[in-house]
Amino acid sequence: MPFEPAKTLNSRTFIALVLSQFLAAFNDQAVHIAAILYGSDMLVRYANSSFLHHRVSETMVISLVTGCFISPFFFFSPLAGILADKYSKRSVLVFWKMAEVAIMGLCFFGFLLPHLSSLAGADSHAVARWSALLVIAAVFLMGTHSAFFVPAKYGVMPEILHSSVLSRGNGLLEGTSFVAQILGTSFGGVLFWQVSSDISGDSIVLGKEWLIGAVLLGLAVIGAVASTWIERMPAATPHKPLVLNPWTPLQANLSALFKSRSLVLAVIGIAFFSFMTLFLRQTVILQGETDKDHEWVVSQINDPSRVHLPDDEETQAAADTPATDAEGARVDHKSHQHGAHKGKRKSASELESALLISVVGLGVGIGCGFAGVLSGHRLELGLVTIGLGLMVLLTAALGAASHGVPTVVCLLLVGISAGLYIVPLYTLLQHRAPKDSKGNIVATSNFLNVAGGLVAIIVFTALSVGLQGLFGLNLTRHDVAQTEDKLEHREMLERYQEQLEKRRVIPHGLFFGGSLITATMLGLMCWKRPDFVARTVWLLKHRGRRDLQGRGLHNLPSFAPAILLTNCEKLEQMLDVLAVIDRQTRFFASQLPTDLDQGFLARFLQRNKLLVTNVQATQVSGASNLALATQTLAEGNLVALVFTDRPDAATEKLLSQLQGESAAVLLPVFMALNAPNPTVAGGPTVSMVTVGVPLPADARADEIRQALRDVGAAPPDLATQH
Repeated sequence: MPFEPAKTLNSRTFIALVLSQFLAAFNDQAVHIAAILYGSDMLVRYANSSFLHHRVSETMVISLVTGCFISPFFFFSPLAGILADKYSKRSVLVFWKMAEVAIMGLCFFGFLLPHLSSLAGADSHAVARWSALLVIAAVFLMGTHSAFFVPAKYGVMPEILHSSVLSRGNGLLEGTSFVAQILGTSFGGVLFWQVSSDISGDSIVLGKEWLIGAVLLGLAVIGAVASTWIERMPAATPHKPLVLNPWTPLQANLSALFKSRSLVLAVIGIAFFSFMTLFLRQTVILQGETDKDHEWVVSQINDPSRVHLPDDEETQAAADTPATDAEGARVDHKSHQHGAHKGKRKSASELESALLISVVGLGVGIGCGFAGVLSGHRLELGLVTIGLGLMVLLTAALGAASHGVPTVVCLLLVGISAGLYIVPLYTLLQHRAPKDSKGNIVATSNFLNVAGGLVAIIVFTALSVGLQGLFGLNLTRHDVAQTEDKLEHREMLERYQEQLEKRRVIPHGLFFGGSLITATMLGLMCWKRPDFVARTVWLLKHRGRRDLQGRGLHNLPSFAPAILLTNCEKLEQMLDVLAVIDRQTRFFASQLPTDLDQGFLARFLQRNKLLVTNVQATQVSGASNLALATQTLAEGNLVALVFTDRPDAATEKLLSQLQGESAAVLLPVFMALNAPNPTVAGGPTVSMVTVGVPLPADARADEIRQALRDVGAAPPDLATQH
């Protein structure tokens, strides 16, 4: 019996997919945060590792682990898309869920290695390095797992669910994945805080980090079993050839993408979202690691027993005698002289970092919900600049905020702002991408997201390392622990404390840097798309006063230039059209709108040539109206002309000239300020922008006016709701 898509969400296949991807997303985030914290402990605080003659720092570990997780997407995404189509998506999903079990097994072994090696008397520092590197390798392999798993996960949805429940299924899949990411980050940080080793210079009392690996291995097994419940299904394109160079389709997709300025805006904006979220994540983790070192040095200074070294030969002899702790790890007495012992108050800094990252994720979820409410029945691009503007202010506030409640509140609000910013861009991408290449466009966007993440790693590393060098921060815990003279040891502690006080400024500087970068992005967006400013002002000015809806927006071409033939005599009508149409539009009118007195907004539209009046004039700011309109269409944007029931020789002449020089699509657009509500029968009237079907390329003025009357008179059920 052939495989049939399910018409409900209760199907065995869909439930198995949701459970499998939930556990995969959970393990992704949990191992990511645990590897950063474990690597900082083992490579920096205990083993004092070096790379290319430079000592490894917390910044390098954070960047390394983050890069290991996202770089596989950069290298393997094109190939993953090909394999997901050539082979059964069920086979791809099951294979990588089985691979996840092996990857989590490697992670478990990495955490367990110090305990096993202590029985053989191996060098604890070398073992600590290998242990951390194995865990970091597991992060890279999980990134590879996700790079191949995600395309198959999204691609299989239309195959396993009927179109009538596909939207709800996608919503549930995304929602559970989002929850899994928050829970995974929180779990990894909380459990690591509970079971982490106790390190002080050369001493280590091993913790039970292997419990993290054991739990994640168990979850991977459950997820692998769940994936086998997915029903067998055929491959989408089994005869599709394997492209030896997977970058070839990517180049073709990029070429198609850059034909549309709206799509370019969407994918660059989404990539910037990936950049900022990853940049802030790394900064929060660095802040936690810095606070952890600061708490340690303060505890050393405030406890005299931790800074007095033995002077007699008997104690020194004891210091040279190997001993083992309760876990069986080799610990020397010299280390214990520095106060390393289990049972001391554990630093909560790493726990706070993980929870703060979860707060950002929670804020993004809340912001996405707000964006849906504020958008109403249309794509509201005005939220993009609102979200970016708030992110500029709030990241700057993070730089100035003290620890505690102010930081939590700022991070939550940053997340909410990011949610407001990203939802319209994702909607624009999905709506404006051509139907026959939506998958390729989305895959290309994902590729650029990864590129944005890699740039975030580079910028974070360059800024943090540069600031450390600027402040002259060259001491480590290991340097302090190696000092045997009592007075010198005390001086080293005080110097280290002074450097840590300076180092605690670096995360604040990074937050300010993030604010500056976001402000640059905001300025660039407003420069390239001044209509976003107009949309934002109009949204803030009129939100809640009346509803605004759009119909027939599917008639707008995705790439091709178009001439909108509108009935807009008022500036209010023009702004409503501008708010509903998701492509940049320039209005040409033979006379000033009857309600031009709109203050800043009217002046802004005219200054940025979004509204050009008096079209009978031969010049507009040094360029003819025809040249300006032709340039607008050549750039892939829209020209809107005002047609009323009264003959207008100037507008008709401009249209005739454009028809002769451009192959733009002609679309009638009717704006009604008091239209029947198509969503609530008998409800309050709404403002309705209706886009009609394309007109003949040589349509005359009287035909255009009749088409506008027909579009305006069409009942609500005859025009497609966007």
